[in-house]
Amino acid sequence: PNQANKSLVMYAENINFGLGGVLQETKLKLKTAVEIRLTNSAMLRLNPATSTTDGCFVSWDCHGFRSIGLDADVELCRDFITPLNPVTLAEIPEPARFSVNIQMQLTHWSDFYFSLNASQAKAFYITGYEDYKFKVSGLTLDMSDYRSPNLATTPGPFAPHWRGFYLNELSVTFPNNFTSGSEPISAGVHNFIIDDGGVSGDIFVSN
Repeated sequence: PNQANKSLVMYAENINFGLGGVLQETKLKLKTAVEIRLTNSAMLRLNPATSTTDGCFVSWDCHGFRSIGLDADVELCRDFITPLNPVTLAEIPEPARFSVNIQMQLTHWSDFYFSLNASQAKAFYITGYEDYKFKVSGLTLDMSDYRSPNLATTPGPFAPHWRGFYLNELSVTFPNNFTSGSEPISAGVHNFIIDDGGVSGDIFVSN
């Protein structure tokens, strides 16, 4: 950790040993959040395990390494990115910062799963270009045979062995001078998929 007097705590529970070593998969989990300053404008926060998530972890069994998992937030300075309410697109006041949640799990190099903002949409504008407002949610790169996107808005559940790229939503709202009406124009894609079956998705323009 960057800060002084901070502790890095990890733990494992219910470790079962036998004559051959560890009898089942065991996870060593992060107990305390760890903040790492990447630059003067970006910070990485490694998230600990909770009652419902494993957080950051590494797992092994009697055969050795099983998997490694990352659950982290990247927070960006308001000098570059300003956070917005994803529903109203209104600016969220200080001291809020724009952040994205990153989840990744690696079992081996041919079994990789990465997701960005899987559980909620995030909206923002690039500071200095306040009239162009972006929203993104549910970006997933799935190269795993054991895990697949599990979002309520997906076009039906993905099979565990599905592999590909999935984007729940990416949109931009333009300033009012792009339209003659009172409502701004928004354009983007929903349920955008790239996999062995090709490319699919819904492209929309609305006001």
